[in-house]
Amino acid sequence: MKIELNGTSEIITPNTSVLALVEGATGEPDPRGIAVALNGSVLRRQLWTTTVVNDGDKLEIVRALAGG
Repeated sequence: MKIELNGTSEIITPNTSVLALVEGATGEPDPRGIAVALNGSVLRRQLWTTTVVNDGDKLEIVRALAGG
């Protein structure tokens, strides 16, 4: 399947969860300070494990940074 991840075209396997993509992008098994938007809508953390990414979806994964 082909998706867009942070503006870049990616090929992923079917039935990939949002959590799996977040873990892959961050390299962390339980990433903190991360926000996810799926097709332009913010996706609550509680839904990451059960939400499967579909062909053509657009996913944005962003990390909150402290500072000023």
